[in-house]
Amino acid sequence: MNKSKENIARGIVCKEDKILLCKNIARGYYFLPGGHIEMGESSEDALKREFIEESGTLVIDTKFIETFHNEFQDSERIIQESLDIHLIKINMSEVRSKESHIGFYWLPLKDLLITYFLPTEMIPRVIDITKKNSNFWT
Repeated sequence: MNKSKENIARGIVCKEDKILLCKNIARGYYFLPGGHIEMGESSEDALKREFIEESGTLVIDTKFIETFHNEFQDSERIIQESLDIHLIKINMSEVRSKESHIGFYWLPLKDLLITYFLPTEMIPRVIDITKKNSNFWT
């Protein structure tokens, strides 16, 4: 089976007790907003680009937290992901998708444990990071 390595930037955005998540409409799972890091691009720049491309939303501040490694298998290959996790501030509270295959939703942080969120192994870290950095969004 083929292996694929992907470098991805993901952002944690919170307001009050809610977290902004992206949803894959066809498959029904949620994930942190962001996207693939292009060759020569920083993860911060990738986040800014992806937010503009996917929603027209400007990222006004970022704080790198950590890189999370994940591996999974789809029908054709094994995918190894390096996910650069950032806290981010955006310029609006309502985020609308410009792409038909994804949607943006504010979900209560407490519901993350019962939400179809991928990668599942990252849920405890996202909750912990959010709680420890709550003053970032104030």
